[in-house]
Amino acid sequence: MLNERLEPTVVIKKETNEVVAYGNIYDYDVVESIGWLGYVIVSPAPPWLL
Repeated sequence: MLNERLEPTVVIKKETNEVVAYGNIYDYDVVESIGWLGYVIVSPAPPWLL
């Protein structure tokens, strides 16, 4: 299954260099330009943001 996952991506908070989210694309169809986003993990929001 992991070999089918494409484009592992992380979102990094610029000020602290902390990884705050992760996800990847799979079953991407180049012709149709569609795919799935999977394994999405997001860090909890800080209290000041809520």
